Amino acid sequence: MRDLMNSHSFKAVLGNGAQIAATAHSDSVDVTALNGGNNGLEFAVAVGVVTDGTHTFTVEDSIDGGSTYQTVAAPYLQTPAGQSAVVTSATAAKTILKFGYLGNPNIPTITQSAGYPVTNPNGHLVLVRVTNTVSGSPGTGGYFTVIAHLGYPANEPAV
Repeated sequence: MRDLMNSHSFKAVLGNGAQIAATAHSDSVDVTALNGGNNGLEFAVAVGVVTDGTHTFTVEDSIDGGSTYQTVAAPYLQTPAGQSAVVTSATAAKTILKFGYLGNPNIPTITQSAGYPVTNPNGHLVLVRVTNTVSGSPGTGGYFTVIAHLGYPANEPAV
């Protein structure tokens, strides 16, 4: 059997079953230089009980060290077929949403047309986060946990 434990790592980036009733951003994951050796990133959103409000999840990245975040363009975001990024009280508890990040094509040259400030990205961190945009004036919202899953490390232990 292959060594799965040493080829993947995880980071809790939003709550531990946190109650969210207003728009919230997860912690950012640094993907600069393959994030310390990892060459793959996905986020898992664990949905708990949602009592009210509409919760829309998006993945955002920043190529200027966290000053400006933009929603990741569709060609650079993976989601399972048929998955909705919108969660309401009709969404079953224990639902898991998955979002895969494939990078940002604007890293070599940042342009204002891409929504980023005109600057040289050299030396800036590339950060990725999940945002839960809440609408509908919820009173209690819902409970969520977001985990970053890092994989495909450059160096794995000998098998």
